[in-house]
Amino acid sequence: MDIFLHLGAHRCASTSFQRYLDKNRGYLAQQKTQIVEPHNFRNISFDDLLQPPNVDDDVIKRSQADLAAYIKTQKQRETQAVIFAEENMIGAMRRNLREHRLYTDATLRLSRFATVIGGDVRRIGLAIRDYEGYWSSVLAFSILRGHRFLNYDVCDGLIAQPRRWRDLITDIAVAFPNAQLQVWQFKDFASAPHSILENLTGLAAQETETIDLAGIHNAAPDRDALRDALIARGRLPNVIAPGSTHWQPFTKDQVAILKAQYEEDLTWLRSGADGLATFITNTTSQDQARAMGAGPGA
Repeated sequence: MDIFLHLGAHRCASTSFQRYLDKNRGYLAQQKTQIVEPHNFRNISFDDLLQPPNVDDDVIKRSQADLAAYIKTQKQRETQAVIFAEENMIGAMRRNLREHRLYTDATLRLSRFATVIGGDVRRIGLAIRDYEGYWSSVLAFSILRGHRFLNYDVCDGLIAQPRRWRDLITDIAVAFPNAQLQVWQFKDFASAPHSILENLTGLAAQETETIDLAGIHNAAPDRDALRDALIARGRLPNVIAPGSTHWQPFTKDQVAILKAQYEEDLTWLRSGADGLATFITNTTSQDQARAMGAGPGA
């Protein structure tokens, strides 16, 4: 039985892909493929594996036992593939913002899963996003959810933070050294979950185009929505100008720095990523996916 991991990242259309999988659960079951997404993590009782590093070891061991039992059951049922789609496997978005770091505990979190399923993981998918877009979306979404209003020192901290997508990719490769790792840009596949499914698993995408792909689930709020949220909390929204467009918390100079940092990541990926990952683009994705295998069980 093959296991496929879709690890997000946050703010990179991961919710849209999870909902797409859920709406196609029946079709995937016909292909002997099961889905484990955030709702299932809670119901199947191994969501404790998503807890921060300081959680009690006994709690982790119990959840690992539950995960092992689930995998054993699926193998007994002759399931051919299981897709885990849960971005919190690599870390928590609020922790990234609190620490001004990008997924600092990814290695520990992923090792909890690798201990149980590492030998069965065939392919892993990760979407990345330019840092200006990623951190702006994280900040906007967090403010909407009640996070304290932006202190502009936060922006300086996010500019200076040393962690890059390259570091996260390396962490994933270390945790699952025998799995194939695919990386793509959020902007290339945000509205094409069917392509993500085909790239990740090899399942025929044309048979799963059954939902309206217009719009992105869980999209970041616009400026007016942020102003309304602040007013509702008794805060003055003067720092955020009115409007229905994207909120930009960074200065032009800061944006330039963030873009340069992201371009370094892309250059590394395009040059082969030290053999750790395959960079999937919207023009080469399906050819690359086919070269990596025909699908579950192949």
